Amino acid sequence: MAEFLKDQREKNINTFEYIYPKRGRIISSDNKVLVEDEKIFSVVINLEQKPSLESIKLLASIFYDQLELDEIEQTVKKSISSGNQEVVLDKLSQEDLSKFLVRNSELNGFSILETYRRVYDPHPSIFHVLGHLGYINDSDKRYFSERIDEYDPKLWQKVGKSGLERVYEKELTGTHGKRYFQRNARGTKKILTKEDEFIEGDDLYVSINYEAQKFAYDILDGRQGAIVVIDLNDFSIPVAVSAPSISANDLSGISSSRYAELLKDQSRPLFNRAFMGLYPPGSTIKPLLSIYSLDQKFTNWEETIFDDGFFSD
Repeated sequence: MAEFLKDQREKNINTFEYIYPKRGRIISSDNKVLVEDEKIFSVVINLEQKPSLESIKLLASIFYDQLELDEIEQTVKKSISSGNQEVVLDKLSQEDLSKFLVRNSELNGFSILETYRRVYDPHPSIFHVLGHLGYINDSDKRYFSERIDEYDPKLWQKVGKSGLERVYEKELTGTHGKRYFQRNARGTKKILTKEDEFIEGDDLYVSINYEAQKFAYDILDGRQGAIVVIDLNDFSIPVAVSAPSISANDLSGISSSRYAELLKDQSRPLFNRAFMGLYPPGSTIKPLLSIYSLDQKFTNWEETIFDDGFFSD
């Protein structure tokens, strides 16, 4: 018996899990919180233990109304082959969380991840400015690896896909912490031995004026187009509207069929007309060229130019 207990004790190993930091908020110039994080719990694949068929079947039986057996098996295969900690079931209710925790010791290979989800202001005027988050792919890994020092894609399930969320990914994300545990032979966490603190992401204060943004969107009144306002005092942009648009919350957990519908929509609500549309600028280009010419000393405030409306050789 003593030898058995010794063997079991020696099988205890140290392991750790990441503590995910809260992503920074994005706040408008009129102090409106445009997006912030809300804490959620998810069932994820534990990369240190390969889920057994018994564990997979048990998980499917616990969440029979939300998960199919083959769906879980595919997620497990994907996680093992990619080395990424894949999410099996997202945004658990308190009831679902309790169901998992009661059977936790039998669900080897699965664990609960405490993380956050993005909650956006629902008005469609700000979607294209803010952008959205999405599950990380190979293109994202290449993009951020070139722009963020020591970037580790395995630490993230979701990253900024567009807009400010993508441009300011580094500033918004923060730094992960770690919790170190001693794990017994059955793979159950026993003792918290150490904890490294995480650092929350920075809040981002932007020049967009929320009330002006909504007003500009509303005056388009369903028409396709864009409105951009530039403050000539500091060249900041208080308004950048593209219409039609959607709420960024609509992309959270969106089905592939619904996303396909948005892509096929002839009004192109996902297309950012304000920043990507190619439109003749009209007379709005004149003051911009004048300011540039003054700045570069091509002309001065006293010089006048007569324009008869024709080009000459």
